[in-house]
Amino acid sequence: MKPTTEIFPKQKELKEDEKGDTKPGNFINLPYYNNGQSVRYALDKNNSKLDLASFIKVAEASRISKQDLEKLVEETHANILKGADPEFDDGPPCLALCSKTKLDDGRDRFMYNYMVFAKKKYKDKWPDQVSKANYNYLEDPWDKTKLDSKIAAWRKDTAGHTCYEEPIKDKCMRGVCYSRPFGVSSDGISVFPDITDFQIIKYVEPEYRFQVVMPSDDKVEVIVANTKLMTTQKEVLNLIWEQTGVYFEPLKPKDYRAKLNEWRNGCETIYPPKGTQIADRLHDELYQYCINGPQAKQRGQIKNGACYTNDGNHYFKFTSFIQHLGSGWKIPEERIARQLEKDCKVEFNHSLNVDGKTIKVCRLPQLHMDQIEYQPVERKESNY
Repeated sequence: MKPTTEIFPKQKELKEDEKGDTKPGNFINLPYYNNGQSVRYALDKNNSKLDLASFIKVAEASRISKQDLEKLVEETHANILKGADPEFDDGPPCLALCSKTKLDDGRDRFMYNYMVFAKKKYKDKWPDQVSKANYNYLEDPWDKTKLDSKIAAWRKDTAGHTCYEEPIKDKCMRGVCYSRPFGVSSDGISVFPDITDFQIIKYVEPEYRFQVVMPSDDKVEVIVANTKLMTTQKEVLNLIWEQTGVYFEPLKPKDYRAKLNEWRNGCETIYPPKGTQIADRLHDELYQYCINGPQAKQRGQIKNGACYTNDGNHYFKFTSFIQHLGSGWKIPEERIARQLEKDCKVEFNHSLNVDGKTIKVCRLPQLHMDQIEYQPVERKESNY
């Protein structure tokens, strides 16, 4: 399976947002799964359950061609945008939807996004169009002083559309916008992207995965290898650019910190399969070394790499255990030592008297040999 292949479901349970509402999950609905035992059925026009055979008949009768589907989508978009100002026919549909009624909320964000659009469509005449928009689209227009100050500030280089803020966010039709001459695809600078499906993979060094929503509505997965990279906005933007080919505009530091908290609070936590983490593997290696490896009959043999067992404990040299692991372990020795101490109950720098001299060794509570319990089979009659 390719690393970029999406796997569903993406969470074990549905979580709530800050308002207490259940967040939608990411899963594939498989009607009729489990041979008729499922509660997932297709419904007819009367909301009655359809059995599998009836569903197939309805599905086949409902098929349409690609051309008819595209026509249906175009008609749907046209109906949604009906009544909007034709000024936006070649621009962002979100602005068109905002133009249906005069705005009494979100005025600053609308005007900013209108300015981005106007700069591209009207070139040097954009300030005149912004002045008109102030009176055409706002319920309570800005006074001349504020309007002039905004236009003066916007004469400098500005970023692209802020698609993920109100009142734009809930009116976004990204697929339509991307196809238009003055839509988001024409932005010289791309604002910070919409990031969804945030996951933390609980390795010893956590890994982070998320989906970047592109202007075309496609999603691209990005993997961040560790926490230090994830909390550094520049590094995250570099990784996003590497995967998407778009270098997005950074957020202000305080806004990025707020995003980190938002992603962390709404994330899905994934734990690696049991037995695959470093601590699990080290437990197995300790057993192989202390039980199945070279056994010291005398304390002095510890120096030669053997494990000495006495009084309910194993004693061995850390360097000997490292040699037992071999070159296949691409993990720093100090990290291995930390895991042995933290998760495997290995005591370092234990003083042991060997031939009248004190040496420093590792001490581990004695491991027990795995035994298979024998249970005789009760035969009620002869097999012969």
